[in-house]
Amino acid sequence: MFRRIFLILLAIGIVAVGLYFAFKVKKQETVYGSLSTESIGKVNAILERDADGDGLKDWEEELWQTGRDTADSDGDGSADGIEVSSGRNPLKAGPGDALDEKTLDEKTTLNQQGEPTLTDIIARDLFARYLQLKQEGRPLDAEDERQLLLQFFNNPLPLEAVVLYTLADLRVLEEQDTESLREYGNKLARIFKKYANKGTNELNILTDAVEREDGSILKELDERIDVYKGMRDELLVLEVPAPLSQNHVDLLNAMNGIVQSVSGMKFAISDPARALGSIGAYPHSFELLANTFAEMKRVFTAQGVIFGSSEPGKAIME
Repeated sequence: MFRRIFLILLAIGIVAVGLYFAFKVKKQETVYGSLSTESIGKVNAILERDADGDGLKDWEEELWQTGRDTADSDGDGSADGIEVSSGRNPLKAGPGDALDEKTLDEKTTLNQQGEPTLTDIIARDLFARYLQLKQEGRPLDAEDERQLLLQFFNNPLPLEAVVLYTLADLRVLEEQDTESLREYGNKLARIFKKYANKGTNELNILTDAVEREDGSILKELDERIDVYKGMRDELLVLEVPAPLSQNHVDLLNAMNGIVQSVSGMKFAISDPARALGSIGAYPHSFELLANTFAEMKRVFTAQGVIFGSSEPGKAIME
């Protein structure tokens, strides 16, 4: 139900996440959840597209389930956009094609068999809101359209509860000497080096699957999920010096958030709204990871820990 609408939003989400990481690399300030100028330009280009010139934008065609390449879907001589603007059903040939209460109720009610997906539920609400704006008697301007769609992007979708690790889950060493900290730093760095660059980047996989609308491509995410799970599980059994115990908890929670986010991406084709929610959580997990390593570097420096040029832990201090 209206799956392509959410594939469009998912594509926008991927662009925004890519820009987020680009800005972070360039040390520029950015706020995830607020679209950049580049993203807004892409959004507006999508919203303005009307492939068949019938007066209905392509994204509106998805709401009405009319053909994006067919100007008169019901073949009654009236363009789809004219029918919608005059309160007629573009999928029912006139006369007698008025959008009565029964027809509108059918279009805004989940009448399918089986459990509705998150995409189904949100799409129903999206269409109901769209019809409400249409019935206010004024044409939707570009800003109305953009806000209507982007409310689902700028307001994070509900996610499944993620398990949060605590200090009770750690194997904490009471030792706080420099050697214990240095040994921990080397072991930690070895874990991250072991899993580095394994498999195709998940955003590239996701982008490819969305652009092709091919769910089989998403199977490639399994390798990346196993990578992040492997890192998390090895972190969980690593003995941690007491001064770095809270930082280690933060690492575990960041890795667990990444596992959940990438796992959610697997629904990009079958339930894209659910995947869109995962996209929203993805950069925040990486930000927690980066901030935690920065704090660890501060602790190592304060404790006088020095890694040799050939030691793995040297990477933490760079």
